[in-house]
Amino acid sequence: MREILFRGKCLEGAGKGKWVYGVPVTTSGGDCYIIEDVRDYDAIGYDVKMTRVNSDTVGQYTGMMDRGEGYVAKMIFEGDILKTPKYGKTAGDKNFSGADVFEVYYEDGTYCIGNRQRAFCLRPDCLAEVIGNIYDNPELLKETQT
Repeated sequence: MREILFRGKCLEGAGKGKWVYGVPVTTSGGDCYIIEDVRDYDAIGYDVKMTRVNSDTVGQYTGMMDRGEGYVAKMIFEGDILKTPKYGKTAGDKNFSGADVFEVYYEDGTYCIGNRQRAFCLRPDCLAEVIGNIYDNPELLKETQT
């Protein structure tokens, strides 16, 4: 069974600006929350931990982990920025070498990675490393915007 998990950036309190993980819900007023934990409270109810998040930052876990060397693997979410040597970096005349940087996004029923020059389906053999995300580190994508 695949793991269904989302993340979003907290909007208020001591955790403002930090990532929270769980399941998103939107209120009738349009506010977006991540339900982080649900526990039995008593025979008639539940104790629910919900955090208000910026709906623009909510992204789903792709079901894949990055493959960086020498550290603990990270989950790959929509909005992450990956660096991978799988497709090389444009070196001119349709030659590709080295590693390129891509944004993770969801389109037409699949997770994709892309930058201004190229796009591919996100595949388990990509051997990518999460180097940031489009919300905290948008400058990481500028390398590919030539």
